[in-house]
Amino acid sequence: MKDITDSRIIKLAFDKNVQSMTPEEHIERNIYMRHKLKGTTHENATDEELDHARLKMIAQGLYYEFENEVVRLGHNETWADERRRRAAIPAIYEGMGAQDFDFDIYGKDMAMAKVKAIVNGFILKFSLWQREGKNLYIYSKTKGTGKTMLSCILLNEVTMRHMTPARFITVYDYLNTVTESWKDKTGDTSARLRDIETAQLLILDDIGAQDPNKLVNDSLFKLIDRRYSNMLVTIFTSNKKINDLGLDDRIISRIEEKSISVSLPEVSIRQIKAESKQEEFLKKLGGTADA
Repeated sequence: MKDITDSRIIKLAFDKNVQSMTPEEHIERNIYMRHKLKGTTHENATDEELDHARLKMIAQGLYYEFENEVVRLGHNETWADERRRRAAIPAIYEGMGAQDFDFDIYGKDMAMAKVKAIVNGFILKFSLWQREGKNLYIYSKTKGTGKTMLSCILLNEVTMRHMTPARFITVYDYLNTVTESWKDKTGDTSARLRDIETAQLLILDDIGAQDPNKLVNDSLFKLIDRRYSNMLVTIFTSNKKINDLGLDDRIISRIEEKSISVSLPEVSIRQIKAESKQEEFLKKLGGTADA
């Protein structure tokens, strides 16, 4: 292979029109692209996939475009932090990454191996979820099992690795925002709703906990149908299975069709952690949890 700093080869990497290249240029381009994509989620792309990729210079630096996905080459913590801040996740989960979610805390549950594989696939192959318009539905009956934590960790990872605009909102807050938009004369609230509806990744937290009245059904149908029609990725968290949500059948069918369901064990890790911290505190006092 020729020197990978050869300006002619670099120029080819910015061009997706491989049909106009000579066979030698085509080969050199793909070798160079593999070099640049090393360490990214597309480092093992096939030659055919590389034909549809190209480098792209944006004001904030060098990116690569892969079909409809634009990803920054190299890690930019400042930009990742800004995207996470704009996502508006609960402060307690800010900065958490995949390493902060302890799957072992649930015990020896064989089903967790599948859950872990799905979670890793969401993080590493988010572009595939986008292409397919797939959603993730995380549920368990027990409160405190880590549903919201896990969803926020996934958001943090995706915004960091894929520079993807994302939003977090509880269903209660979303419905309140819809109500506020009727009274708002400035249009600011409606703009916030559009941001939620069009976010590349949205966490809709605690769906199914609200009374399924007409307002709830109409508002959620508008949101979910718009995201369904535009193949935008949504992470739902709930204490109920999809078919037990009690929502309009149109909503249920859209969620069910596009969602991969993940069931967390009925173990309250919130309670486990609280008891552990209490034990640590009592030890500092020179006592025990039974004292």
